[in-house]
Amino acid sequence: LVKLLNEELKWFIFSSHTIIENHPQIITKAQEWASGKSNVTIISGSWYNVKDNLSTYDGIFYDTFGDENMNHFSSSLSNLTKSGTKVTWWNNNTNESNYYNIPNVTYTSINVNPPSNSYFNSNIYYLPKKEF
Repeated sequence: LVKLLNEELKWFIFSSHTIIENHPQIITKAQEWASGKSNVTIISGSWYNVKDNLSTYDGIFYDTFGDENMNHFSSSLSNLTKSGTKVTWWNNNTNESNYYNIPNVTYTSINVNPPSNSYFNSNIYYLPKKEF
C-alpha cells in the first residue's frame, strides 16, 4: 500500500506522525521504524478503543482492512478532524463507491499492478480524498 500511495501521500504535509496499530507484528515494525524519530508517536491498540484520548489531526489515513470497528469510522471523524484536515482510507472497491457515505469525497485513479492476493487485484486503485 505504501508503494501505491507514495506519490499521492504528498497530498499530506505534516510535521508529526501518529500511528495507531493493533497488529502485534506490525507494532514491532512500526516501533523499529519510529526509533530516533522525535516527531513519530506509535500507539498500540485499536483506534476505536483509544479514539476518546486522541487529538485532532491535519491528516488521517485509515486502513480499513480487517477492522471490526470500520463502521464507526465516518461517525468518529468529527472528533478527529479540524478545518483543513485531509482524510483518506483504504478503498477495497474497484470503483468510486463511497462505503462510508462521507460527503464530498473525490477520487484519484492510480494504475497499479498488484501481485495476486486475497484483498485487492484490480489494475486501477481509486484513492478517496476528503478535506474538512
